[in-house]
Amino acid sequence: MRHRLFWTVIAALSPASLTTAQSERRGVVADDHLCAETCAHAKALRGRAARGLDPGGQPVANLGVDPLDALTDMLHYDLFLDVNPTAGTVSGSNTMTVASAAPGLTTFRFRLQSNFTITDLRVNGVVAPWLRADSVHVDVTLDQPYDPGEQFELFVQYNGSPIDNGWDSVNFDTRASGARIAWTLSETDFAYTWWPTKDGNRDKATARLRFVAPTGMSVASNGVLTGPSPFGTGKQLWDYQVSNPIATYLICFAITDFVRFSDTYNFSGGSMPLEFFIYPEFDSPANRNGWLAVKNHLATFESLFGPYPFRNEKYGIYNFQFPGGMEHQTMTGQSGFGEQLTTHELAHQWWGNMVTAATWNDIWLNEGFATYCEALWLEFKPGSTGTPALVSAMAARKPTNVSSSVYIPDPLNNADIGRIFNQQWTYLKGAWALHMLRSVVGDAAFFDILEAWRGTYLYGSATTDDFEQVAESIYGQPLDWFFDQWVYAIGAPTYRSSWRNVFAAGQWWVEVYAAQIQSGSWPTFAMPVEIRTTVGGVATTRQVWNNQRAQHFLLPVSASASAMAFDPQPRILWTSNSANTFVEGPPKIIAVAPAPGAVLADPPASPLTVAFHKAVTITGADITLMRDGATPVPFSFAYDAGLRVAAIIPDGTLAPGAYTLTVHDTVVETLLTKALDGETALPLGAGPLPTGDGVPGGSAVFAFTILAPLFCPGDANADGLTDFNDITEVLANWGGSGPAGDANGDSMVDFDDITEVLVRWLQPCP
Repeated sequence: MRHRLFWTVIAALSPASLTTAQSERRGVVADDHLCAETCAHAKALRGRAARGLDPGGQPVANLGVDPLDALTDMLHYDLFLDVNPTAGTVSGSNTMTVASAAPGLTTFRFRLQSNFTITDLRVNGVVAPWLRADSVHVDVTLDQPYDPGEQFELFVQYNGSPIDNGWDSVNFDTRASGARIAWTLSETDFAYTWWPTKDGNRDKATARLRFVAPTGMSVASNGVLTGPSPFGTGKQLWDYQVSNPIATYLICFAITDFVRFSDTYNFSGGSMPLEFFIYPEFDSPANRNGWLAVKNHLATFESLFGPYPFRNEKYGIYNFQFPGGMEHQTMTGQSGFGEQLTTHELAHQWWGNMVTAATWNDIWLNEGFATYCEALWLEFKPGSTGTPALVSAMAARKPTNVSSSVYIPDPLNNADIGRIFNQQWTYLKGAWALHMLRSVVGDAAFFDILEAWRGTYLYGSATTDDFEQVAESIYGQPLDWFFDQWVYAIGAPTYRSSWRNVFAAGQWWVEVYAAQIQSGSWPTFAMPVEIRTTVGGVATTRQVWNNQRAQHFLLPVSASASAMAFDPQPRILWTSNSANTFVEGPPKIIAVAPAPGAVLADPPASPLTVAFHKAVTITGADITLMRDGATPVPFSFAYDAGLRVAAIIPDGTLAPGAYTLTVHDTVVETLLTKALDGETALPLGAGPLPTGDGVPGGSAVFAFTILAPLFCPGDANADGLTDFNDITEVLANWGGSGPAGDANGDSMVDFDDITEVLVRWLQPCP
């Protein structure tokens, strides 16, 4: 939403920018190469003076969550409004159908700015007492107590001259052509500046919106239009039906001498109307085609997000005076015709209108989503290059300031309402949060998350916590670590990385040193990071888990590498990512015999070996070999410093059993005595080799199993054949308890074993 080409925050606050903003209201915004730069700055700029003082200099009532809001459930609005664009007045009524959500409800509160005169107020057709709680709120005494689910109708008739108490919440203006125009933009909580309503994103309702306007003018609004039809002398009635639940800030009108044109969007199984209201002075083939191209956007977004949510109504675009765009449900206001502006506002129909941020703390669920959809459009639109287009789009949407959070801790106590629509944090950083979530969970899970988000909160409202729970339910793993650092916390990493080639254990490796050097007051960020190595002109990309201020990673390569890139096509929001001087790191284990997890039919004939990627100081005291978790196995030890290989030679043949070989982190590298980096249970599904989480410390534990020989009746010496050698084996172990010499499996070596051998003479084992 809200896009305007202010070049920087400072420029947006300057007098020159104010002049530019005013001039753009008389024309069309320049081509919007980056949509989030437009309205975010326009809204922030225009709203600074609005929150805190009204035009008369009086404090504005706190428009946060009112405890009384939770006591009722708004079901339907029936708004009738006679608008005089020349005089700047409105008169009309609103009939609200309301259900109680509390036992014994006796009072209902709605909002209407105090400059309006209420001429009639009735509950269920009977005049009801009311009083003003403040300059915004009106309290009505109901005709009886209402219990949960019980309904009443509140009729409010009123008139007056609306005052813009927001950022263009309601406006009566003259266009550059000299034509009069009346138009609204009620976000955040400013619907009350032109009609009686219960604001609040959690309580959506259906609506009938009727507007009376002078003949010769057209009315753009939400939903399905009936009419226009004559209404008295020199007037027409425009009757719109909104059958899908809508938040009050998304209800709108714009009245002027529009030129109307239309088209049809066809989808599998049906079609819906596309309606356009354009200023006569902007009516050109190029501008019409700019808006008509929304058919391609609809098709692309439907392929990504599912059916357009308001197929049973319409999609429309109309010109209005705000320097950017506003995603009014089914009818977007736009000052321009650029591709990205149209992209952003259409995306809001899914993310913002179908699923609405429950509070203004969660506004990134609207704006961050729509900004990321600008990049998704560039990635998936017809003829796109795909991933390169996405990389370029996200580079263009990278915030230059990451010093605040995506989630807004307390927008109502923030004197600058521009914080809610801050381009850097709500729009750009919010878009990057989604981009990084996609990188963490993978493409399939990411779009499944969006599908589940839609399905769970269709035509409703939700919070950031709700989104996290949906994401976790699809991903199947906790994501609190991700949301904590990228949505709720401040900052971003500053990466420095370096690398070198290593040859060890007959294998080439690339050793990467990565550091995070951002402010100590900012988090240390945990993320899967792509590392791309180039060997012989062929690039290979792998992921590592980076969660420390300094880490070392060891990646196998087929030969000496010529290049390394850290997060090469950025999937992570960083402030900078550059090379630094290589710093020596801890030793890692790169090879073990027997192999980790090996299951052996016979005891190993050779010593157990452990190979390191760099020289270490090690003794037998740094090694433990255990059988069945309880029995230490004695061994002798040798270390070949040239090969960097330690040998563990058991005292005798290893008996069948489950073994663990532990290399303790008392092993240190030779030069700087950094402890072994030995962890074998690693994130990202990494195997046990090479070991380590990237920092010194952590013992390596490897398991292998030696199987007991399978029992074969008659085969006393377990050589697979019953013959004279088995007689010899029985006699050699006479009187013992086996297993050697026990030919019949009764754990006794006696005459019965001789009999078993003779019965199965010359028979092979199965």
